[in-house]
Amino acid sequence: DVSVLQSKVQSAAKNWTDELYDALIDTLGEERGIVAFNHYGRGFPASYRDDFSARTAVVDIQHIEDLDKDNNLSLSFYRALEKHHSGFNFKLFNLGNPLPLSDILPILENLGLRVIDEHPYALNSAGKQAWIHDFNLTGVVAENIDIQQIKQAFQSAFMEIWKGNAANDEFNRLVLSAGLSWRQISLLRAYAAYMKQIRFPIGESAVCTILNNHSDIAGLMLQLFDARFNPDYGIKQREKQQQQKKHKIVTALEQVESLNDDKVLRQFLTLILATQRSNYYQQLPSGERKSYIALKLLPELVPEM
Repeated sequence: DVSVLQSKVQSAAKNWTDELYDALIDTLGEERGIVAFNHYGRGFPASYRDDFSARTAVVDIQHIEDLDKDNNLSLSFYRALEKHHSGFNFKLFNLGNPLPLSDILPILENLGLRVIDEHPYALNSAGKQAWIHDFNLTGVVAENIDIQQIKQAFQSAFMEIWKGNAANDEFNRLVLSAGLSWRQISLLRAYAAYMKQIRFPIGESAVCTILNNHSDIAGLMLQLFDARFNPDYGIKQREKQQQQKKHKIVTALEQVESLNDDKVLRQFLTLILATQRSNYYQQLPSGERKSYIALKLLPELVPEM
C-alpha cells in the first residue's frame, strides 16, 4: 500500500520537536499551541525526548502551566502503556530546584508502592526552570487495581500528606487496597488512636496491619459510619442503612480466622456504634471540610473500658 508506506516514511522523517509542534496545535488550538511551543518546544532534554512521545509532552506541559509560586507542585499517577511493564508510574512536576528523594520515597512506600527507579528531567522554559520526576513503581498492596478508579484518591492523598495535612504512615496503604480517601483513613486512624488511649491490648502498628489485611471490612466500617452520621440520609433511610451495613460487617467477621484480627475489627465496630456525634461531615463557609475530626463517644457502650 503506497499511501500507507508514504505516511510511515513521512512520520519517520519528522523529528520529535516537529511532532510536539503539531500535537500542541491539535490539543490547544493554533494560537495557544504556538505560544506553548515557543515557551517549551526546545526546552525538553534529549533524555526526555528518548523516553516519551510528543503527545505525552503536551500533557506534561499542561501540568507545568498550572504551577506558580502558590501552587508549586503538580502530580500524575498513571500506567505507562508504552513502557511495557505491569507496574505504575508517578510523575511530580515542580518549579525551581529538583525535589529531594528522601522526602518523596517514604510517602510512596507508606501508600503501598515500591520505587523501582526514578528519572528526573529538567525542562528549561522561557524565564523559569521546571522539573519532571518520573517514578517507576510496583505495588506492594496489589498490582491488579483499576488505576482510573483510585487515581484521584491517590493523588489527593499524596498531596495532603506532602502538605502536612495527613499523617504519613502505613494506614495510607488503604488508599490502594480499599480505594479509601485520605480523610476516610484519618477517621480510622483517629479510632485507632482512641483504642490506644483506652489501653486496648493490641498495639497501633498491629491494628494498622490488620486493617490493611482486611481492607474490605475496613471499607464496610466506613460505610456504617456514613450511614450513622451523613446528614444526607433521612431518619428511616439512616436506620435501614445502619442495619444493612452492620449485618454485612458481622457476616464478614465470621470469615476472619485470626482471633487477634477478629478482636481488633470488632473493637472498631463497637467504637463506631458507641459514637454519638461527629463533625466529620461539617463544612466551612468556603465549602471545605474542617481540618480536624471530632468524635463524641459514650463510654458505657464500650465493653472492658
